Amino acid sequence: MRKKDANSKAINNIKVRHLYNLGYHSYEESEYYQLYHSKKFSENDFEKLVSKATANVIKKHMPKNDEHMSFQDIAFSVVSELVRKFGFKEVNFTATFNVFGWPDILDENDWKGDRSEQLNRLTEALKKEEFIRELSKQRESSKIKYSDEENP
Repeated sequence: MRKKDANSKAINNIKVRHLYNLGYHSYEESEYYQLYHSKKFSENDFEKLVSKATANVIKKHMPKNDEHMSFQDIAFSVVSELVRKFGFKEVNFTATFNVFGWPDILDENDWKGDRSEQLNRLTEALKKEEFIRELSKQRESSKIKYSDEENP
């Protein structure tokens, strides 16, 4: 078999997986779940499936009359329902990069107690770049000027 034929055959054996993102966000937090399915659904059709799964979850866990129920409260159960009843699968990632987004990525002391090792490694790697070292020098001199202006 020629190399080109072998590559074509390998491509033909790949199972197509369509990716779907489901989650919630607020002013303070967010959570997203990535799912895949062998079928391609339009945005509208996916929304209808999420609605059906959400209704199933609420039916199973009927809230009391005055109980507040947000999508945040049931998002994980909705994902489980999509997997169990509608044939979705959760995506397993080979690698991830998720860090706390508020700290200055060039200042390892900013939000020191909240920085992950991953964010610290990013900061360390960036500081090896020449233009970042120049930028850091400029920032440092700006801080000194600001301090001098404050305390004549």
